[in-house]
Amino acid sequence: MGVAAHGRLLDVEILRQEGLLAEGVFDQVTQRQIVAGQAVPGVHFDHARVHALFQVLCLCLTRPEGFRKASMRDGVAQALGLALDDDTPGRMTYDLRRLRLHGLIERMAHSHRSQVTELGRRVALFFTKVHRRILRPGLSQLFDGCPKAPNHAVATALRRLDQARSNLLDAAKLTPCKI
Repeated sequence: MGVAAHGRLLDVEILRQEGLLAEGVFDQVTQRQIVAGQAVPGVHFDHARVHALFQVLCLCLTRPEGFRKASMRDGVAQALGLALDDDTPGRMTYDLRRLRLHGLIERMAHSHRSQVTELGRRVALFFTKVHRRILRPGLSQLFDGCPKAPNHAVATALRRLDQARSNLLDAAKLTPCKI
């Protein structure tokens, strides 16, 4: 019994440590950083431009020759549904600097090209997949906007949660606050 309890405790500690490591990586990417004395704004998960940047980075993963700023700019403008003239070269320079200083891309020696780092590959794929496969469909179900979802499982579960909360407050003779 003691060996099993010790094993479970070790499993919990490993999971906790993995969560802390992941939190550190998430903060490294999404929070403002000071890198070599330079302030670098975070790469915010909730910005459409960040999702466009990550989508284009995912397309660049298979290019051994890396990518140029112009091709990245074309891809981001297309992903955002903008005309190329509406997305300035200066804006792309800013984005690439931010990605580079956060360790997501690196410049290739003796060229004007960049390549996606291992961290960049993982972050770009993860952010893109979570956004497309979890957040968008989940929010669509939550607000009853996804006709293909079977029984709108998320919306149904949240309605049950709201009803249970109301029942609990009614039983305690408290009035529920509107959220």
